[in-house]
This record gives sequence, structure tokens and C-alpha cells, in this order.
Amino acid sequence: RDTRGVAAGDAEAAVQEKMKQRKRYATQLLEFFHAADTSNDGFLVLSEFQEILACEKVKTWLSIMEIDVLETTEFFEMLAEEDGLVSPDEFVSGILKLKGGARSQDVMALLRCNNKMSKELEHVLRTCEDISDKCSS
Repeated sequence: RDTRGVAAGDAEAAVQEKMKQRKRYATQLLEFFHAADTSNDGFLVLSEFQEILACEKVKTWLSIMEIDVLETTEFFEMLAEEDGLVSPDEFVSGILKLKGGARSQDVMALLRCNNKMSKELEHVLRTCEDISDKCSS
């Protein structure tokens, strides 16, 4: 085999391994979810989340998985929808998204979005000022 063929095979193997690892994480997170769901209603509420995160063993496990939980309430609110409940899917997909640090491209995307919203807000403010000026004249 030529060098490109070997490199392509290595890349494919790396992708396959990463997918297997992600699936293992998801399985472990689902087990964690069910252990935390002490009411057995299929959802986590903040009190259940806080209770399980009070356990040092759980904190250590999350740390090993590169999940940093400093502020429990804030972390829970990132996972929960407006109903204040976290479903198994929300939990697993949310944690997997939060796993590890922010990547440069994530930060850049947020900055771009923030700049766009800032410009739109400036436009709305100018429009409101124009309307206010016309009304007071």
C-alpha cells in the first residue's frame, strides 16, 4: 500500500475509535442519569442533580470525563429546557457538548453572533429614538 492509503486507513480507524468512545461516554452518562433520577420519573430536577453531584466519587468521575461542574445550578440550567426538567436525551447530548474546554471555533462563532446581535440592537435603538423624536415634535 502506498503512503496515502495507509494514512487514509489510519484516519478511518481514528474516526471509528472516536465514535466508539463517544458511544461509551453516552452509555455511561445514561447510567449516571438513571442513578441520579431518584424519583424514577424519567427526568432530573435540580434537587436530584445537586444531590448526586454532592458525592465526591461522582465529581471525580465527571472530572475524568473532562466535565467541569463548578456551579451546579448554572450547569443544570444549561441542560434543562424552560420546564426545569432534564430528559435523558437532553442530559446525554448536553453533557457531550459541554465535555472539555471551549474550542477556538466555538468562541469565534459566539463572538460573531454577539457582534451581529449588537448591530441589530443598535439599529432597533436608533429606530426607537427616531420614533420618540417624531412623537415629541
